[in-house]
Amino acid sequence: MNFKEHLLGKIAEEACEVGQIAIKAQQFGLDSWHPDDVTKTNRDLLVGELNDLLAVVMMLDPSIALEIEIGNAAQAAKVIKVQHYRARTC
Repeated sequence: MNFKEHLLGKIAEEACEVGQIAIKAQQFGLDSWHPDDVTKTNRDLLVGELNDLLAVVMMLDPSIALEIEIGNAAQAAKVIKVQHYRARTC
C-alpha cells in the first residue's frame, strides 16, 4: 500500500468516526457525555474527529492535487441545498 492509498483509507476511517459521534450527538445532545468518560462532551468529541478528518484531507490534498479550499463555490452551493431541503421538511 502506498502513501496515497493509506491516506484514502484514513479519510474513510475518520469520516466514519465523524458520522458515529454526529449520530450520538443527535440522539443524546452535543453537551452530553458517555458515563465512562465524563471529561469530554459529544461536542468535544465531534470537534476532535472533525479536526482529525481535516488533517488527513490536508495531507492527501498535495499528494494528489485535490485543490480543496474552504469556502469555495461548491461548498456554498451545498449550504444552499441543505437549507432548501431543511426548510421543506419543517
